[in-house]
Amino acid sequence: MKMVEPTGPEVVVDERTKALNNYRRKLAECRDIEQKLKDLRNKESEQTKQFDKSENDIKREIHWQNDEWNTLCRRMSSFDQLGGIKAEE
Repeated sequence: MKMVEPTGPEVVVDERTKALNNYRRKLAECRDIEQKLKDLRNKESEQTKQFDKSENDIKREIHWQNDEWNTLCRRMSSFDQLGGIKAEE
């Protein structure tokens, strides 16, 4: 007994439906991937901003400490030029 494969409009409609369903599924996957990529880019951008802020904060702190150190050195130098502390006799 031979099996006869169905041919005709039903097969064409079934193949078309399968193709459309596959296309819709792939389109949904693509949209999900695009959204994940967008989220990752936003996260990377936010982390870059946080990193830059912390780097700038560190630079500001170092600059402030250098200014304080320079001020202290100038004061000590002025103090030494005035004779410093004299020991009590």
